[in-house]
Amino acid sequence: DIIIQTGQCCRNSAITTGPENKNFFTQAIIRFKPQFEENSTPFFEVPPIFRTSVNQPFNYAIGAMDTIDYDSLSFSWGHPLSGQSQNIGFTGTNLAYNHPFTAYYPSGFSPPHNNPKASPPEGIYFDAKTGNITATPITASQVTVLVIEVREWRKDSLGVYQTISVTRRDVQFAIVSTPNNNVPVITFDSIGSRTNGAGCVAFTVRDDVFVPPPPTTAYNDTLTVQLVGASSHLDMTIDSTVYTGSSTIVYGKVCYDSIWSTLGDNSIYLYARDNNCPWNAEASKGINLDFPNRSTASILRPNVKVLKGVKVYPNPATNSVTINMTNRVSDCRIELVDVTGKVLHAENHSKLKIATLDLRDIVSGAYIVRITSSEGVAYKNLIVK
Repeated sequence: DIIIQTGQCCRNSAITTGPENKNFFTQAIIRFKPQFEENSTPFFEVPPIFRTSVNQPFNYAIGAMDTIDYDSLSFSWGHPLSGQSQNIGFTGTNLAYNHPFTAYYPSGFSPPHNNPKASPPEGIYFDAKTGNITATPITASQVTVLVIEVREWRKDSLGVYQTISVTRRDVQFAIVSTPNNNVPVITFDSIGSRTNGAGCVAFTVRDDVFVPPPPTTAYNDTLTVQLVGASSHLDMTIDSTVYTGSSTIVYGKVCYDSIWSTLGDNSIYLYARDNNCPWNAEASKGINLDFPNRSTASILRPNVKVLKGVKVYPNPATNSVTINMTNRVSDCRIELVDVTGKVLHAENHSKLKIATLDLRDIVSGAYIVRITSSEGVAYKNLIVK
């Protein structure tokens, strides 16, 4: 394992739940294995500072994505750290690393009870597939720290998922009093199994108008809605924005191509923000779609000697890609393979140090470059733009 760590003094003194003034520490673990020599860890698109309104339901997701390798991701609560293996505790009734702020519960209920579909949501709900957090905070001026741990998974040659990285996201989370504004609510049209191939996910973002006492006039907020993360396989369209007497409603859809439906990470994230002054309300939410996946990492790779020292660049590539060997190899065959295992291009070399593949006739998508030689076999993921 390679462990990358960083730390500094000190966490914000405005935090009210226990981690205030403690040292900040975080780390990422990258697990190098022969079959997984190259890997891009997830990146985070949603800012790690989040404010939401007291006594209003909210949804927050960190927007972790892998648009290079499209490995599968899972999410869990993590402990705030002051140093390696040094967990920071919380102070306050029912507060803990996996319950880092005070949430609404009906009479007779307490943690770990949660019901995200109740109105308002009960407890703190955490979705391990998307990292979505849903709750109704009830303590104004509470400032806390929540940590989300992201595990990255890829199938080995036997089709078994292996953890190839563990990263963390520390978020400073503030609950504020906003008597003149409501939080946008993001909803998706469906969750569940889908068939492979191109398709769309419809969404609605609704921002209810806050109605002040007379004579002040109620007004509609405008909404900014963004697709989180840049992927050539996803496209967001705003179909219409409707201003009613009670709400601003944005209708739209995120469409995916047939390649995206076969990749390992099938999560879509949206970020919404209103224009209320002086305080903008925001929300972020993800949806994970279930496909009968056959990711680039799941194509059968025989258990043979691994050919090391192979570099493929640029990645992503457009018109061509270069394959560079640290050492010259003999009797080498280079193949470009699609996500179904079909060989799209192949060429043989008696001796090889460097080669260039022409990609001008290759459509955009995710592929595998397979290099076979007398010294072993190498597999490299490749994104063609």
